[in-house]
Amino acid sequence: MALAGELKKQFSLDAVCADMLISRGIDTVDLAERFLRPSLKHLNDPFLFREMDRAVSRIQRAVQEGENIVVFGDYDCDGVCASVILYKYLTSLGAKVTVRIPDRFSDGYGLGERAVGEIISLGAEVVITVDNGIAALDECAVLSSSGIDVIVTDHHLPKEKLPEAYAVIDPKTEGEEYPFTEICGATVALRLCEALGLENNTALYRELTVFDALATVADVVPLVDENRTIVSLGLGYLPNVHNPGLDALLKVSLLKASEVSASDISFRLAPRINAAGRLENAMEAFELFTAEDPTAARELAERLDRENTERREVEEDIIARCEKYINERSLTESEKILFIALEDAHEGVVGIAAGKVAEKYGRPAVVGSINGDTVKASARSIPEVNLYEMLSSASAYYTKFGGHSQAAGLTFLLKDMKAISSSVNGYAEASGIDSLLIKSVSYDTDEAGDMLTMQGTRDLEAFAP
Repeated sequence: MALAGELKKQFSLDAVCADMLISRGIDTVDLAERFLRPSLKHLNDPFLFREMDRAVSRIQRAVQEGENIVVFGDYDCDGVCASVILYKYLTSLGAKVTVRIPDRFSDGYGLGERAVGEIISLGAEVVITVDNGIAALDECAVLSSSGIDVIVTDHHLPKEKLPEAYAVIDPKTEGEEYPFTEICGATVALRLCEALGLENNTALYRELTVFDALATVADVVPLVDENRTIVSLGLGYLPNVHNPGLDALLKVSLLKASEVSASDISFRLAPRINAAGRLENAMEAFELFTAEDPTAARELAERLDRENTERREVEEDIIARCEKYINERSLTESEKILFIALEDAHEGVVGIAAGKVAEKYGRPAVVGSINGDTVKASARSIPEVNLYEMLSSASAYYTKFGGHSQAAGLTFLLKDMKAISSSVNGYAEASGIDSLLIKSVSYDTDEAGDMLTMQGTRDLEAFAP
């Protein structure tokens, strides 16, 4: 094949690696360069977002006039990293910035009534949401009517209408021209900083790209296209970035900056960052990454490490209870999408449990914590199933609902759980979910024997992350 030969020659590749690139849809030399040699030139222009100009001009005015800016984040790794990105860059410009990250237990996800009241009491003149806000129609309307300009930056799916905001930057909004929709919230925040001039500060740009890489892996967005470029660049920059909080987190995670991989982010760094928001308050993680004193950073990193150990213990207990719930009710025989509700299950860990249940049983899972007559649940899918679409079929029952194809959060009344399960599973059956639940194994090539060479092994390393 002519292309395979060209790739072998151009990139000094083993023949099997060249074939593997083509099997992954990389059918031009330009795409191969993007895959094998990611660089800043492969990132999309931030001004491709339709309202980026409008957002930039408003933020620049706020900085120049010393207005109060509130960055409103989220309690997971993506939301924390996005908050860090905006805070560190805006303060480097001399902006007056307050960061507010909601408490999972007292506030819940996203902008809520309590958060809106606090933002107003802080005297905010501009609010920038990160990793949330696209579905906060009522809350954005209240803020806007209070004379506060809201700039929504998000990556989640919008509702039927967009929030009332000064500007909306979300790649998933209808008619948006940004060419890659699968970025995480931190990437949207970084694109905003780029539009504001971040590239003029090389050291800070590299530091913030590292945080974007952490968020990209942690949020489980597909590691293709722009996402793969971000993670590759971030891992490359990490050894030369000296953030006291990052340094301390690497130390408690027993990692060396020069050896960190995407898997290390998934299984060692991200769980510790997420542990704060799952068991305590995510502001701990934000404070870690914005700490300037190494001693304070070490203490915060050690606290996150302890919380992660506790999180694992709680998680194991909830997963065991989920399995017992499934077995006692023979749930796999009656439900293609598993609905589980447990008394006093830790709300911060039900999402992890849902993911483990989905993985074990090969079907989407919804795991909820019963609190009185209400269930707060997290849902996780398998790659083949758009769970958001399935759950949307029963949206009339939810008091809160949001998410994307692979994960969602929902709140509903316990008395409605049977009706919700019936509605969602009925929709799933009619949509042909059975064909999506057949377990499959994918591989790149059946010529693996040819790769048992030093050259072939070295070439494969270029396929990471």
